[in-house]
Amino acid sequence: MMWQSRKATDLRRDDRVLVHSIVTSREGSDGEVKIRGQAVSVDDPGVRARYCDAVAALGWRPEEPYFHLLRVEILDVTFIRYAPNGDQFGSFWPSGVEFVRRATSPTSVGPPEPTHDLLASE
Repeated sequence: MMWQSRKATDLRRDDRVLVHSIVTSREGSDGEVKIRGQAVSVDDPGVRARYCDAVAALGWRPEEPYFHLLRVEILDVTFIRYAPNGDQFGSFWPSGVEFVRRATSPTSVGPPEPTHDLLASE
């Protein structure tokens, strides 16, 4: 991360991270993923050197110590997708909780109902 960037200083103050995939269709049938975690500063000189070597292959090399290197410790992952009829399917890791919320109108879904094997191939 760029040295002393706003995002870097924000993460030093509050290490919570949410990475959200793009929704690729209006219907949401391909689903979306949300990854929540904590950004942890990487200070190990060997790891930082390997990072610099890897980035150098792209044609630019970060200068020590003028960059922030962070790893994300994943706390949970959420996967949500929508069926053509508007039903919402959700799956959570590591809890293993899976649910379906049945469509009640074109823009609303009902309460969660337990289900399983949402990520199994169809």
